[in-house]
This record gives sequence, structure tokens and C-alpha cells, in this order.
Amino acid sequence: MKLTKLSLVLRILCGVACFGFIEGVNIVDIEQDTVQTSGSTGWRVWADEDMTLRGWLWDVSDLRFYESQDCTGEYYNKGDPIDSDNAGGSWGPERAFDESMTTGWGGRGIGSPAEFWVGMDFGETKNVRCVSILDRSAENGAKSLVVQKRESSGNEWIDVITFSDLVPGERDDIPLSSERRCREGRDLLEINMHADTKGEEISVVMKRYSESLQTWAKRKSIKQIGFESDEKTTLTRCIDYSKCYKIIVKDKGGDGICCGQDGEGFYTIDVDGMSQTVSNFEDGRKEITYVGDCQA
Repeated sequence: MKLTKLSLVLRILCGVACFGFIEGVNIVDIEQDTVQTSGSTGWRVWADEDMTLRGWLWDVSDLRFYESQDCTGEYYNKGDPIDSDNAGGSWGPERAFDESMTTGWGGRGIGSPAEFWVGMDFGETKNVRCVSILDRSAENGAKSLVVQKRESSGNEWIDVITFSDLVPGERDDIPLSSERRCREGRDLLEINMHADTKGEEISVVMKRYSESLQTWAKRKSIKQIGFESDEKTTLTRCIDYSKCYKIIVKDKGGDGICCGQDGEGFYTIDVDGMSQTVSNFEDGRKEITYVGDCQA
């Protein structure tokens, strides 16, 4: 069965599967996705091995966190540099913040698949609105990255924006604003999460179906683990409706995000300002929404 301009919502509630249909949502290749940009004491850029050009290293010459939305003026560079791992010697994370274009962070990943990150702990709240990054070379750079901030109540990291239009070896300025619009032929998908009092239990993942592999792509187009409790968070993505995606919303506690002792949470999915879906996600651990040109 081919679902054209329809999205199938599979709700798994209390172990019982229910089905419903909603209007189609345009989608695609990660271009940018954004959440609220309130301040944080820690900021970093993150990539997995599939987002880098080499898979086992990522070299960054310069990394700057700005308060301005256009990456101009003064920037924050007084803090403790942090990273996933590095090549040692003169390749530590501090080299990404030394204002020299001839040095750099020689990033190495950890885990399997490998994850890379470099950033700074500031020790006090910084309101970052733009990130500027320069890879050390066109060969050892990244194709895309995620800007992350430290969650206020612990050591977890929250995705702020995913950016895919990186040009390795050239400086990229990345405004952390949800006001950005998509290039021609793309539509803006927005997932608006209104979390309950246990936002740390909520996660959202979006995957694209790979026609060449005949399975869901390993790399996630959106991955947000944990939300600010009792707050609205917006994830955005520029999308291509000719592709098929699934959006998975999970509640670790297993009781959904609405209408219990933990408050009245809900989420919506919009495209170019037009409402597509509203879900209270009452009870259960997971809801799945298929969007785009999908086959089932």
C-alpha cells in the first residue's frame, strides 16, 4: 500500500496498537534543526563518524561561540576546553580556541560508532546565538555537525541545531535561530514538543528510508534525547517530500506525556506554518509517525 501525502501514525499505547491518519508532511536531508536557544554553561559541536569525511578523525582549526546572531563582534573563549579525544601533543581541544589558524584540534572519536566533540565549559551561563567553525583542511573536516548545550540540571547534552551545509576547509557561520528558511524546493518541518514535568524522559528521533539499502538509514536526521520540563522546544528540518521518514516519540517512563500526575504535555508537527498533527500522547511508551512518500 502506497501512502501518498498521508502520514501513518502508529500509536503503541498500553501494549495495544491503534492506527490513525494525518495529512502529509513534507520532508529530508538534514539541513538544519533547531531547539530553544536559552543559555548554558557548556557548549560544544558534535558529529558521529558518518558525519565526518574520514570517519576516524576530525580536525578543527578554529571554533567560536558568539552572543550575536550573525557571528560578529566579541565571542566567548574564556573557559575550559573539552573534547571526546585527540591525537595528543599539540592537538588538544585548546588549539581550537587559540585564535591561530595554523593550529587546531586533532579530534579522535570514542565509542562505536565513533562520536566526536569539541567545545568549552564556561563555568557560568553563556547565551550563544551563533557558532563559527573552520575545519583544518578540506580532507579532514565534517560534512555536518550538531551544536549542543549542557542541560541545566545535570551532565546531559541537548541538541540545539543540526547543520548539514558545511564546506570542509572553509569557515561556516551557524546562527542558532529558528527563523531560518529552507532553500528552494524544500519545506520547513517543525516538531513542537510541549514537555510535561518529566522532560528528561522524552526523546524524538527521525530516520530516513534508504531506497538503495532498502532499510532505514543508520544516521538519524533528528535525534533529541531529553527536553526541558514544562517548556516548549522546537525541532526543525528542511525536508524533501519525495523521501520517506519516520518520527519516533518515546517516553521512557511509559506513561506518555499527557493528562496524568506529571502534567499535560503534547506535541505538534507543522510544515511551513500549517498544522499537520497534534498529539497528546496519552499513556504508552512510543508513537511513530510516517511522513513523506512512504510505502507500507
